[in-house]
Amino acid sequence: MYKAILFDMDGVLIDSEGVMAQSTIQALATFGIRTTEEDYYPFIGKGENLYVGGVARNHGFVYVPEMKACTHEKYGENIGPQHCI
Repeated sequence: MYKAILFDMDGVLIDSEGVMAQSTIQALATFGIRTTEEDYYPFIGKGENLYVGGVARNHGFVYVPEMKACTHEKYGENIGPQHCI
């Protein structure tokens, strides 16, 4: 008997990729890294550390965990309460 089901709804029920890219663009800009949405394409579906860190490294920067934390903060600001049920 199953006790739990794990379901990843991102990409199935919702498409957050555009908001995530914009949030990461904004976050990395606070670290002086200028990126475009296309920079993130190779890292889609590979986890947030690589999604944020891979782009930072491709632009000659060392990835630090604060970059991902800032991305989460910007993501929360960008989706806002109007997207919550």
